[in-house]
Amino acid sequence: MFTIFFVGSNPICYDYSRNVVYCSKANCADGIRAAFFGVKGRKANACSFTDITTTGNIGEIKMKMIVGLGNPGPKYADTKHNVGFITLDEWAFQKKEKYNKNKFEALYIETTINGEKVLFVKPLTFMNDSGRAVRPLMDYYNIAIEDLVVVYDDMDMPVGKIRLRQKGGAGGHNGIKSLIQHLGTQDFNRIRIGVGRPQHNMTVVQHVLSPFPKDEHAEMLHSVKESVEAIDHFIKGNNFLETMNQFNKKG
Repeated sequence: MFTIFFVGSNPICYDYSRNVVYCSKANCADGIRAAFFGVKGRKANACSFTDITTTGNIGEIKMKMIVGLGNPGPKYADTKHNVGFITLDEWAFQKKEKYNKNKFEALYIETTINGEKVLFVKPLTFMNDSGRAVRPLMDYYNIAIEDLVVVYDDMDMPVGKIRLRQKGGAGGHNGIKSLIQHLGTQDFNRIRIGVGRPQHNMTVVQHVLSPFPKDEHAEMLHSVKESVEAIDHFIKGNNFLETMNQFNKKG
């Protein structure tokens, strides 16, 4: 689907499927702003060169995707494995945003921040198949791998701590393993939130699928809010390396 905008007498076309703007060189910036901010235009099934100038070029609209990992349903809502979901919910609560999209087996927020579209995504595939939801969304919105951030639980860190990384293996985390498999790379940004190691003879599965004990709630909430701060820092125009350097220093 396309929308055709006019800046003065010059036609500009936004291609939803590829997430690009076709426009004359002189007016491409105006066309991108029109696409971002929902300027009204007529719908079209195609953009022919009668709709855009023959000197048209392609201006890619940058988007960011923040993915929180977890399992869907009330049974898992408060578990350690769902701290990625909890973080995205905290961001939405702070910004008074609501999940407004449900596609590709994912529930997500599509919003605009500082002139850039941002998606906040909760896969509904269950943790072990997270990549099955994330890859189609990235393809649909034409999101570059460097604009993806994944938020998830990490047993190798204590509760209350976070750590940012730009790449790495799965480390035994099945959600990350699925993402690596579907994305075909380990080189994507992560925010890891500590949930500690199993205690009292609990298995790993029992540990991650159990709620945070009451005496850990304050530390958990601290790490979630710090992760929200890191997300905000990234989506406000800072690259992930800068964000990582700033927030890893806090730890």
